Amino acid sequence: MTARKLKLRAEYAGLKLLFILIGLLPWSLAVKCGELLGFAMTKVIVKRFKRTISDIHKAFPKKSKKEVNAIALESWRNIGRMAGEVIKAQTMSADKILEKLEFRNLDNMFQSNQRGESGLLHIGHFTNWELFGLVATTKLKKAAFIARPMSNPMVDEML
Repeated sequence: MTARKLKLRAEYAGLKLLFILIGLLPWSLAVKCGELLGFAMTKVIVKRFKRTISDIHKAFPKKSKKEVNAIALESWRNIGRMAGEVIKAQTMSADKILEKLEFRNLDNMFQSNQRGESGLLHIGHFTNWELFGLVATTKLKKAAFIARPMSNPMVDEML
């Protein structure tokens, strides 16, 4: 087995274990665990966290180093929270997930869809789009999603 295949399998196994453990937790603890994981990743994936700091500094050059670091850290903690939500959602019914979500200004889209009309909703990473994808099929007659595949095919298949 090549080093790359071994790395991909280890990555998949670690993520699978994380899904099992976080999936056992109640929603609020799963989200908190995700937040802590997001914080921990700033210490593990240091190069990417530094890139986040650099990008924020470029976008907001008048912000102090302390402000930029705080924004970067909160961003990573938020990504962790969203990961906790997605992981926990894998163990929940669509109705239970819907109870956790708040839809705003989507009435026109849902009404158009019910009439059989087409539409396009681009949400990118402005929201927890993974959760939206999990439940959209319960509110929409027909839906299709476009996303870039993960670099690990086993993880991509799992998600």
